[in-house]
Amino acid sequence: MAAGLNFVFFIFLVQYNTRLSMKPLSNKCLWCVLLTAIFLYIAFFSVLNFYKYKNFGYDGMDLGIIHQVFFNSSAGQWFSSSIHSPSYLGDHFSPMLFLLLPFYIILRHPSTLLLAQNIALALCAIP
Repeated sequence: MAAGLNFVFFIFLVQYNTRLSMKPLSNKCLWCVLLTAIFLYIAFFSVLNFYKYKNFGYDGMDLGIIHQVFFNSSAGQWFSSSIHSPSYLGDHFSPMLFLLLPFYIILRHPSTLLLAQNIALALCAIP
């Protein structure tokens, strides 16, 4: 939803400049606005997600399951999970986990996964 709002804001800037007969914004300026909006999205929703995590707001099992899979994979037990039978890949085939694992190894914490989620969602605003 927020990526859609970034896109709507981007279109609004283009339309606003053309309606007032102003000189259109340059592509460089539009990219700066878009990247600023993406950065603000990542910062705002990361703070909200971290607050929710610190106050036990995640009551579903998904974050716990995926954190356990990443933790076990970083310790050498590839995709093992005590919740899903022997391997997480038997329930969900997710080869993307291989690409995210090096970032998780830097900081082994569920907040790393929340930050990666926010970054992935924010980057969807880039046309």
